Amino acid sequence: MNIEPIERIGKNGELYAVIVRASLPQSGFNFVSRPEDSLQLGVNHYTKGTLVKPHIHLPLERMLTNTLEILHIDSGASTLVLFDDTRQKFYETELNSGDTVVLLRGGHALKILDQTRIIEVKQGPYLGPDKDKVVFEWPQ
Repeated sequence: MNIEPIERIGKNGELYAVIVRASLPQSGFNFVSRPEDSLQLGVNHYTKGTLVKPHIHLPLERMLTNTLEILHIDSGASTLVLFDDTRQKFYETELNSGDTVVLLRGGHALKILDQTRIIEVKQGPYLGPDKDKVVFEWPQ
């Protein structure tokens, strides 16, 4: 089975997640998020000696209506399960060491397959489990 290095997972015309596999060629600039996404992810490769010029990001007030999340499988393996906006499972795939996923909408679950270290990035501030998320059951 040939897995694409960048996978865009959608349903009914809506983009739910983007997976960047460790097999992504190590060249060029690969912004996988769309300009309108409220969390941006790029995988950029630089040659030795390149200078990324010093810079700051300007203050800008943004209004967020959802929480996006990035998971990077630093080591190990897990199964990622995606759910649509009605909490129905619609996609499942294995994530391995070096893979990264941007979760844009809907729900998700992880089944940990090996001892796994995951680096997680999401928007803050975190308001606690009662205000930030809803945990739900699904028949596995």
